[in-house]
Amino acid sequence: MEITSSKNISMVSILSKSVSLGGKQYTDEDLMNACREFETLFTQELLKTMWATVPESELIKESQASKIWKDMYIEQLAKVSSQGRGLGVAETLYNQLRASQTYKKP
Repeated sequence: MEITSSKNISMVSILSKSVSLGGKQYTDEDLMNACREFETLFTQELLKTMWATVPESELIKESQASKIWKDMYIEQLAKVSSQGRGLGVAETLYNQLRASQTYKKP
């Protein structure tokens, strides 16, 4: 996988922090927050890819403002869709990582 943007880098760093404790003790809440953030970024990348498949109109060219609006819309859509139970990615990732790591209980 090729890393092309700073958002992709933060996705990788979130996951690696959860998997590798690096000598620090993290609580279950810290792990769940990292998993939710990962799900949000994953959903955002998924929505961007899906939106790219929509053909553009030949009549009206897309302006810079509409590109910015579209990126902001996708970002908010990803945040909203990841709240609560979301897509289930965060919960699954949390369960797998929690089973393989030891965390400090608050």
